[in-house]
Amino acid sequence: MLIFSFIMAQTIAIIGAGVTGLAAAYRIRQESPDSHLLVFERDEMIGGMAKTLEWEGCRLDLGPHRFYTEIAGIEPFVRKLCSNCFVPVRRRSRMRLRNKLIRYPVSPLEVVNVLGGGSSLAIAWSSIRHLVPGKQSSINTYKDYICNRFGDRLYKLLFGPYARKVWGCDPSDLEAETAIVRLRGDTIWQSLLDAVRGKGSSFVSTFLYPTGGIGQISRNLAACLKESELILNMGEVFPVVENGKCTGVRNRRGESWKADAVLSTIPLPDLARSLFKPGTSPCFSADVLQFRGLVLLFLLYEKDLAIRDTWLYFPEPDIPFTRLSVPKNFHPDNVPSGKTVICLEFPCEPGDSIYQTGESELRSIADKYLRRIGLAHCNATAGLVVRLREGYPVYRIGYRNHFNAIISALKTIPNLITAGRQGLFRHNNMDQAIQMGLIAGEQIVRSPNASTEWYDGLSRFDGYRIVD
Repeated sequence: MLIFSFIMAQTIAIIGAGVTGLAAAYRIRQESPDSHLLVFERDEMIGGMAKTLEWEGCRLDLGPHRFYTEIAGIEPFVRKLCSNCFVPVRRRSRMRLRNKLIRYPVSPLEVVNVLGGGSSLAIAWSSIRHLVPGKQSSINTYKDYICNRFGDRLYKLLFGPYARKVWGCDPSDLEAETAIVRLRGDTIWQSLLDAVRGKGSSFVSTFLYPTGGIGQISRNLAACLKESELILNMGEVFPVVENGKCTGVRNRRGESWKADAVLSTIPLPDLARSLFKPGTSPCFSADVLQFRGLVLLFLLYEKDLAIRDTWLYFPEPDIPFTRLSVPKNFHPDNVPSGKTVICLEFPCEPGDSIYQTGESELRSIADKYLRRIGLAHCNATAGLVVRLREGYPVYRIGYRNHFNAIISALKTIPNLITAGRQGLFRHNNMDQAIQMGLIAGEQIVRSPNASTEWYDGLSRFDGYRIVD
């Protein structure tokens, strides 16, 4: 039913053809089919961080993407969107600890075998001791949250080193929110804690994976657009504001387009710097908010390495990557028979040595470590490097004040809203990004000149949790 059909036709510009921008376009086209849509993408492919690349006869997602949701209504929406072309996949994960790989779910016997009886008891006692009334301290930082929930022994062994690798800073400098959104519910981390406490775990995770790669979801969302409405390879595109109102968008080549309303999904700091004068509060806050970069290295092997995991974790600081995934274990059509592709994730700072390392040198580093770990006994025959400048938003202490300063400034522009993982500086999963886009699309059609309504409702997304 076209619940907003009374709205006059308007031109709506969407900056960014990731799943949030495309979901918004899909909903706008549903609710207001006469609207003129313009969707701008800086790259030559749609999908953002949920795109699927074609390389050496393989389909490759940017990391271990899967479709799983706890949000009511999103699974049937995506199933219908993709004509139910999904395969069920059983998650198989391991974590390397003290030179051994621990399976997930974690068994108490395996933990004792890896850590030793004395260490296991010490970790169990440390975690239980923090549950005693009066023992809990105030929870302000990532470290506070972990020590209060898991104990300081497990923090020193696992969570502290892993956090430093992922976010590139001391965990005491991170908001507790960093841990809260990632560690609620059933995870490999909770499974490990249950094991050392002797509870064990019966949790077995399964998920859905679309035929054609995770990028198929974006492609199906984009099918609602006319060819002229999807404008690719545009470089950076920014809103244009004149006399307090958004009048359209422009790119760095000087090209511009008129629009009645604009949805941005570009990184929030970039958006603020494009709109407000240097030295103002929103620009100062934009310089404080930072993203952690990520380098993905895909390695091709001309043989089956017999790795049955979907993905593995590497919290130990002496290994430069944090996670490894195997695309063919998500769908057998992703990689030709008899071959293997491994994807390694290297968190880094944009512009640092890892970020700038060339493919051959990075592949040499990976070959050495994968041999040492025992996952690959031969060298890769080819490699592909993908660099992501905005991998993870870094929730440093006080970041929320700077976030709010930018949002307060954006509220003054009535027909411009920002959404999505980068656009709202929010670490979320793909299903959550889709929901954000659908709601944003409804907002623009219903109230294209009421951005305050959108920003006042951002708390609706606070319940999101990351499902690893």
